Amino acid sequence: MAAASRGLVRRLNQFLLRSLSPSPSPAALYNTSHLRMFCAEAEKEDDSRVIEAKPGVMTRDSKRSGAIAVKCGMTALWDKWGARIPITILWLDDNIVSQVKIPEKEGFCALQVGCGQKKEKHLRKPEVGHFRAQGVPMKRKLREFPVTEDALLPVGTSIDVRHFVPGQYVDVTGITKGHGFQVINSLLHLIFYICFLFLHFTMLMLIVIRDNQPQTTSHNQDELIEMCFSFCMKLL
Repeated sequence: MAAASRGLVRRLNQFLLRSLSPSPSPAALYNTSHLRMFCAEAEKEDDSRVIEAKPGVMTRDSKRSGAIAVKCGMTALWDKWGARIPITILWLDDNIVSQVKIPEKEGFCALQVGCGQKKEKHLRKPEVGHFRAQGVPMKRKLREFPVTEDALLPVGTSIDVRHFVPGQYVDVTGITKGHGFQVINSLLHLIFYICFLFLHFTMLMLIVIRDNQPQTTSHNQDELIEMCFSFCMKLL
């Protein structure tokens, strides 16, 4: 309602200004239309920047795009000296460039990469409109990677394992899959530990009391020790 009321007020103000202002001359109309056409052509020229995938030399300051992968598991390899090297297996599920951001429009260089497949009915309408506007298939995950201008790729470019070089160092960021807090084991360990401490300090106290008491009551103290010991064993 607020957006609709603001639009209505703006249109009423424009109508009142047009009705109160004198009618412009044909020359002025021609100049304004020519100016609008010139501005539209300039915008088209800015938007029509073509990003081409061409080979180039990367410098030390170049920053390329990354990829989205799914961890499949772990394995190991052995080198020629017999040393075991742990290996993580990653699956690149149909990575493509879904959007290119350039300094002329967004003010920075970045590539939006999508992976996986997803049905249209499982996506929200803004997401469907975004994929249709870019002309790419529906993707499950979207991530944005800041890049330098010499590493821009056109929309629809596929990114696979050939994007990387063997022996190349990469930065990996992942999401840890939690398995929950094992409450039962923790509680059992805590109960066993408390019972052990209780039994230990009870035995120490009874031994101290037995050493300080005369020998006539040793029989009762032995029975008390046995009772405490049996009670602690039942708790365990």
